[in-house]
Formats: sequence, structure tokens, C-alpha cells
Amino acid sequence: MRRKDIDGISGLMIVYMIFVHIVNFTHTGNFFVVLMRPLFFFMPWFFFKSGMFFFHKSNNQMFLEGKKLLYPYVKYSLYGIIVWSVILFFYGETSWVKYILSPFYQILKEGAVMGNLPLWFLASLFVAKLMYNAICSQKYYLTLLFLCIIAAYILDVTNCNYIVWFGNILSGLFFLGMGHLLKDVQYKKIVFIISMLFYVAYLSIPSLFSNVDMRANHCNHGYYLLYVLGSLSGIIMINNIFYYLPQNTSILHAIGSKSMNYYVIHYLLLEVVILFSNKIFHVDIDSLLMVFILSLNSFIVLPIIAKYVNTSRFI
Repeated sequence: MRRKDIDGISGLMIVYMIFVHIVNFTHTGNFFVVLMRPLFFFMPWFFFKSGMFFFHKSNNQMFLEGKKLLYPYVKYSLYGIIVWSVILFFYGETSWVKYILSPFYQILKEGAVMGNLPLWFLASLFVAKLMYNAICSQKYYLTLLFLCIIAAYILDVTNCNYIVWFGNILSGLFFLGMGHLLKDVQYKKIVFIISMLFYVAYLSIPSLFSNVDMRANHCNHGYYLLYVLGSLSGIIMINNIFYYLPQNTSILHAIGSKSMNYYVIHYLLLEVVILFSNKIFHVDIDSLLMVFILSLNSFIVLPIIAKYVNTSRFI
């Protein structure tokens, strides 16, 4: 049975993620800096959510789990390669290496192809689940989780992120484990109050606010470990807010119930819209007009496509 509160948060995080990608594509982060901050923990939340519903599985069950994540990863990576190849062609790229070999290099280094970069999450989540399934029954699994986040931190401070998915799997495993550990504790009033106070201070005090690109496992601003604490406080706070809100059906619930569909296709749509807007209608990519065009397509076209996407089948 689906939980409407979790679907609501998932829908909100998907909308926020699409907005972040629009801002990144158009390089308008300085204009939207205030809107970019509040849900800075959106990627850790997805790992945390997965941990909330985790239970120890057999090898056969893990195989089925892998199909749910890896089928859409492979399928929409192929679509990403096609879209990226079209983009390269329109911008005059003639090297066959960029079309044939680069996708394999991108998967090795970035965890996903450039044409659909957000898919890194599906592969990393699967590996994190495999690892957690192996350690969750161990006596010292909590120590292992903290060692994982320390290892991810060390990879960042030593600039050893050439293969970025090493770091995001380790940090993802930590947040997944925290979701499993805190799935009930997080709803205690004192935990909610402490988390909310820390979150408010984290956003309000400039010296506290830190930002980490989870995919690249790189701290862009502030302190890596402070970002981890800030993310946990934000996750617990928003989980409580939606838990106690009236759970009426809304657009967020509708998006959240099909979050995988939106996740795997939104980046492809944004790239296609940017290509045609820029090359055919000569709209400047780094402009507020492009932000409007991308937002409009995300609001109108994306839900129509998402309705008919089937991520459980390879074809």
C-alpha cells in the first residue's frame, strides 16, 4: 500500500529536481539562489526513503530488485545516447569517438551517459542496496555506515573523485542506512523539533550552510560533514510535515506516484527542447526566456509523456 505522505514528498522532490536541472542548463543559479537552497537535500532524501522501506532480502529478491532499477537504467541510457548523438550532430561534432566510445567512458567515470546524466542514481541505489543487504545483519553495521560517510568525505577532500560513483555509492549507502534506522524514530516529537531547529539555523546562518553535489561527491561550498547533518535534519523535518498534513490527493501525489517515470525522461525532454529552441528559434540558452520555455514544457508536455512511460519493461 502506497503512503500518500511519501508520494507527496517524492512529487515535491521531483519538481524541485527538474527546476534545479533547468537552472543548471541555463546557468541562471545566481538569479534563483533563494529558491535553490531550501530543498538542498533532495538526493539524500531519495536514498533515505529507500531505506525506510528496506527489509533484508534473499538473492532472488535482490535480483528482482535489480531488474526494477537496472532495466530503466539501461533502456533510458540508450535513449540518452541517441539524444546526445543528435545534439552532437546539430552542433557539428564529427569525431566518431564522441558518438561510439564516449558513452562507455561516461558510464565508467560519471555513472551515466551525458544524454541522461540523472540515471546515475538508479545504478548507485542498486549497488547501495546490495551492500546494505549484506551488512545490515552484521553486529557492527552502524559503525560500517559511519565509516562509509567518512570514506566519501575523504574522497572529496583528497580530490579522489575521478570515478565519481565510488563516492556517491558510499554516501548513498549511509543515507539509505539512516532511513532504515530512523524510519520510526524520526516521527518522535523531540526528534522533529531538534531537526527543525537545526534546519532553520543551517539555512539562516551563512557560515553553517554547506552544499554538496552528491553525484560528483564534491563539496561546492562549506563543509561536507555539516552538509550530511543538514540533510538529515531537512529530511526528518519534511517527512514529519507531510506525515501530519491532511493527505488529500494533489498534483504532488500524482507526480510522486509516478516518480520513476518523471525521473528517467525529464532530462531527455529538457535537452530536446533546448536543442530546438536554440538551433531553430535562436533562443539564448543562458536566458530567462529559456527557463520559461523549459518550465512550460515540463508542466505541460512532461506529464503527458510520463503517463505512458513503462519503466518495468525493457522495450
